[in-house]
Amino acid sequence: MKLLSWNVNGIRARQNGGYLKQVFDENADIICIQEVKSSHETFPESLKNLENYELHLNQYSKPGFAGVALFTKNKPVQVLNGFKGSDEAGRVLMAKFKEFKLYNIYFPSGAGSDDGLETKFQFYERFLNTMEEESDENVVICGDFNIAHQENDLPNPKIACRSAGFLPEERAFLNRLVDLGFVDSFREFNSDPENYSWWSYGHKCRENNIGMRLDYFFVSENLKGNVKDAKIRKDITGSDHCPIELNLVF
Repeated sequence: MKLLSWNVNGIRARQNGGYLKQVFDENADIICIQEVKSSHETFPESLKNLENYELHLNQYSKPGFAGVALFTKNKPVQVLNGFKGSDEAGRVLMAKFKEFKLYNIYFPSGAGSDDGLETKFQFYERFLNTMEEESDENVVICGDFNIAHQENDLPNPKIACRSAGFLPEERAFLNRLVDLGFVDSFREFNSDPENYSWWSYGHKCRENNIGMRLDYFFVSENLKGNVKDAKIRKDITGSDHCPIELNLVF
């Protein structure tokens, strides 16, 4: 089973530019999209009734911000917005399949203000509380985590540790996720540095590979043996993020 996850930074812009075709040509079983920046009303009509794919959307309360979408060939048993007791508008879609439960998440960035960082911390607490409750289930978590976890996930850790995205307090949240038994699937296959999934626009950051690894597929410990491969798809362009890929066997 092939899964793709991509922060598109505006699904209408990516569709109008022809970039989404790259992803749908991959023929993945499940495609998770973050930062859709679109409501049900403004979502591209050409993507609402794709052949072979069922669409689910959790839109953000404010137009032009956040939003997560799920395209799936396999009909979910259940689809919910958010975590238990919280719909997390525009940030979380949970889809339950026969083999596993999938969370498609766009985590807050926390950049720009103390209030934004506090919002991020509170979101992560709700996320980790849910993962602690479900850690014994078959769970896949994907999306833009807006945190680089380890020093080899960005080029300048000594400088970056002063800013949102690589603060020690932020990295501690991902440490807690690992402590709950969740596995960073990409690092099971590749421990090399300079493997990034996000690059700032401008200054030739992508061309010079000056970026951060902010996008992840984490799987619960009991799914570790089902992971066949995990990749960062730098070959797919269009957004400031590139897609990531997870292949599972059952």
